[in-house]
Amino acid sequence: MKNILILLFMIMSSTSVSAAEKATDKVRLALNNYAWEKRQLIVFAPSNEHRQYQLFRKLEAEFRDEFKERKLHSWHVIGNDPVRLGVKVQTGITNGISSQDFRETYNVSNNEFRLLLIGYDQGEKLR
Repeated sequence: MKNILILLFMIMSSTSVSAAEKATDKVRLALNNYAWEKRQLIVFAPSNEHRQYQLFRKLEAEFRDEFKERKLHSWHVIGNDPVRLGVKVQTGITNGISSQDFRETYNVSNNEFRLLLIGYDQGEKLR
C-alpha cells in the first residue's frame, strides 16, 4: 500500500503545472493566433496616465500607417485592466488571460513601463 501511495504522489507531482506555466501557456496561445501574420508589440505600463505610455500612444497614432504597412499591432497591458489588442478588449482571444498573466510570462513588474517586440515566429526580438 505504501508503494502505491508513493507512486501516486510521484505521478501527481510530475504532472502538476504551476500557475506561472499556465499563465505562459495562455499568453502564448493568444499570441500564436497571429504567428507568421503579424509582428506584435506588447506594451506594459502601470497606468493609462504613465508618461511613457502616453508618449507611446501618441507615436502609435502618428505612425498608424507605418504600423499597418509593417503588419505590426500592439497589445496593451495596463495596470490590472483587461488586456487590449489595439484599443479593443479582445474577449475571444484573451478570454481568461489577465494582465498579470502577461506580466508573469515576460517577467515585467506592475510598476514598470516596458515595450517588447515579438516577431512573426513568436520570438522576442526587442526588449
